[in-house]
Amino acid sequence: MRGIEFIMTATIKTLPSEFPGIFAQRMILSLLLFIALCVLSVVLYGSGKFIKLQLVASIILSAYVVVLLYFTVFGRYSHPEYSYQIYAFKSYKHLFEQFDWQSIRQIIINIGMMIPIGFLLPALMKNKHKYLLTLISALVLILFIEIMQLVMQCGTFEVDDVVNNLLGTAIGLMLYKIFSTIYHKSKSQEEKQYE
Repeated sequence: MRGIEFIMTATIKTLPSEFPGIFAQRMILSLLLFIALCVLSVVLYGSGKFIKLQLVASIILSAYVVVLLYFTVFGRYSHPEYSYQIYAFKSYKHLFEQFDWQSIRQIIINIGMMIPIGFLLPALMKNKHKYLLTLISALVLILFIEIMQLVMQCGTFEVDDVVNNLLGTAIGLMLYKIFSTIYHKSKSQEEKQYE
């Protein structure tokens, strides 16, 4: 128990004194962003541009984006220096040179955190280019997160993160395509049964 108390005390001592105020501001900002995205979803649903499944996907996506932004940008405290890593595939090179579970974990997290975006975002679109639009939208979100981490000094701008996040988005898109194909086939079979 003393070890946990020591870790908590050491962690609290390393936080800047203004952190509780910044934390509250960022929490409020995250909540307002979520409310705005939900209102937008409801407005689109009310205008007939969304069906119920899209409304649900939109609200889930809104909540996920807010949580993602909170944990990657808004919920972090600032470091005294700017941090960036512009060499592509450096984490993979490091992994091959020196096997490291921490590096594997980081790569998996960066891939996994964008899978829900790749899965949910195309569900909101009726456009025939929805897969390309999903990748472009995800890239904009990824670059926003990375640039905000650099500017707010709350993380490291890494090219590898961009690559891994886009890979996660592509995996989410493939899962959406599989799910969508299965869903439409089962729906068409149900309609044939009723005829």
